[in-house]
Amino acid sequence: MRKKAVELAKGQEDEKVGISLKIPKNLKDRLQLFSEQENVSMNSLITSCIELMLDDSCGNILKQIDIVLTDEIAELSDILNRQGYIEMEEVEEYEKTKITLDKYLSLLHQVRKFI
Repeated sequence: MRKKAVELAKGQEDEKVGISLKIPKNLKDRLQLFSEQENVSMNSLITSCIELMLDDSCGNILKQIDIVLTDEIAELSDILNRQGYIEMEEVEEYEKTKITLDKYLSLLHQVRKFI
């Protein structure tokens, strides 16, 4: 989202109208530092972030990721549940599948924080 916001901020040429915005000082300081690093104004950056939020393109992408991860998790869970008793040779494959499942679950929880 940062990259997209910076791209939008650099391309803004629309007529501007004033509004008042109050934010915590530490957030303003972080925003100012980031704006300076990206060579864009804080105003343009805030505007582009609001535009992205309203368009919700990031949210739509995260929803698609959520669907894929949910499907993958269901498939891996089925594989693990079907195995029941496993041969010694299959233990390594079972463990790899379990580790992958745990990674997907962790990613899914992180994605869902932002949806």
